[in-house]
Amino acid sequence: MCKNIKIMKLKEIYKKEPFHIMDCTLRDGSYAINFNFTKQDTLLISKHLDNLNIPYIEVGHGIGLGASEKGYGKSASTSKDYILAGREGIKKGKLGVFCIPGIAQLEQLKEAIDCGIDFVRIGVDVNNYEIAEEFVNLAKKKSVMIAVNFLKSYAYPIDIFLTASDAVEKMGADLVYIVDSAGGMLSDELEVLIDEYKLKCSLPFGFHGHNNLGLVNSNVIMALKKGAKIVDTSLQGFGRSSGNASTEHIVMILMRLGIDLEIDILMLLEKSDMLMKKFINSNNSRKFDSLDAILGFSQFHSSYTSKIIDVAKNFSIDPKLLILEYCLINKIDVKDDELNILAKQISKKKINKSLNYEFKNYFGNEQ
Repeated sequence: MCKNIKIMKLKEIYKKEPFHIMDCTLRDGSYAINFNFTKQDTLLISKHLDNLNIPYIEVGHGIGLGASEKGYGKSASTSKDYILAGREGIKKGKLGVFCIPGIAQLEQLKEAIDCGIDFVRIGVDVNNYEIAEEFVNLAKKKSVMIAVNFLKSYAYPIDIFLTASDAVEKMGADLVYIVDSAGGMLSDELEVLIDEYKLKCSLPFGFHGHNNLGLVNSNVIMALKKGAKIVDTSLQGFGRSSGNASTEHIVMILMRLGIDLEIDILMLLEKSDMLMKKFINSNNSRKFDSLDAILGFSQFHSSYTSKIIDVAKNFSIDPKLLILEYCLINKIDVKDDELNILAKQISKKKINKSLNYEFKNYFGNEQ
């Protein structure tokens, strides 16, 4: 019987240089419950993930260190409590946190390191990578693994992405992360970015995706086939906006491809159902959401959605149309004057004035 060449290719990649899953349920998933994971939730979930042989586990406020104190959604516990709970629960795997310089302060990263983290992921925009340097230097001195996550990686020309990647490697980062923040990258787009990256840069890379267009699981597999060292998942895809790649799905897909991560799939499914049942209910189930779909289609980060909704209400226009039109101008951030001028122009056209949509919580402006 002929064996599938693509299956064999990924198996051979894994044999030569094993890749890993990073479960970010306890960080990215906190968006979906208004940052209300408790320290007990963190202890319980991290302990079970560790027992299941998940090698990297991220905890904390969805927006990272310092976010609760800065007013980006009040979390149920402090960063210190989350880290200490994770440290208690994780005995075999690696414990880490996320931070965005400017929201997070160096003192908060130092506290996290003192509490026992093994890795930190530093989130920066591609055109503002310089702000990562102090955080990289601090983590490097303390022998903490460092990933630099390039937020909205798709929003910049590839040469700018490569320049930033080269710069953070020189700073001392251990890993560059391609981040599909809006969940709208097509597999071909991701493949092109990775191919260019591998031609010009030597630092290992990871991939963090969202599922606004339903492509995140396939994009994770694409990234692994292209050599990603770490890919992000969460239990039942629980995460910001339309969620992340599902830990369960990715493990099962890799098993179908003949790759043994030493994770008991039946136990994973059992523990996932048990752990996530109280969080996934009729109020935040992973049902289709048209606004999330538009965010992915237009590659617009959900952290700006509250601004979109407010301006759309003021001008009595459909926020989905406002997103589509604004992303023709700017996918990187939202400038208030620019947004209001555009909304006024749309309102004068007297089209798409229907306001028949449901609102849900979008946190942000952190991007």
